[in-house]
Amino acid sequence: MRTVKKLTIAAAVCVLVLGLAGCGIKSDKKSAVPAADTTTTATGGTPAGVTLTGPVTDHGTTTASGTEIELEAYDDYFESTFIKVQPNTKYTMKLHNVGRHFHTFTATNLGVDIDLPAGAHKDVTITTPATGFAEFKCKPHAGLGMRGAFVIS
Repeated sequence: MRTVKKLTIAAAVCVLVLGLAGCGIKSDKKSAVPAADTTTTATGGTPAGVTLTGPVTDHGTTTASGTEIELEAYDDYFESTFIKVQPNTKYTMKLHNVGRHFHTFTATNLGVDIDLPAGAHKDVTITTPATGFAEFKCKPHAGLGMRGAFVIS
């Protein structure tokens, strides 16, 4: 009887350990940068000179062409995370929440704060800064790395 209990407990521990190990595996093409109490710079494809406040889940960099930019909000990252743009240029942002959760598209220094319920499509006009970069984030999920930036190129 004791042997059966020990085997049952050992099997349960193995299942638990394997299950927890599987929780860390993602099929996403890039992983989250570790959270920090202060400013964190994403690694990998982060454009030079861009430092965002908090963790960043990096899902690539694109370059805007034309005057429209498409941005998808997933659970819990933006794709693309970094968008190279022209200085002092007006763009129409085509926002789409493809996730299951409520998100926001918030770019405080651009004066933008848009609610994006699950499945929502919204357009907003932004004007990029003259130099540097402009951070954007999802207010409820920024702590999980849901942030990015417009980068002047």
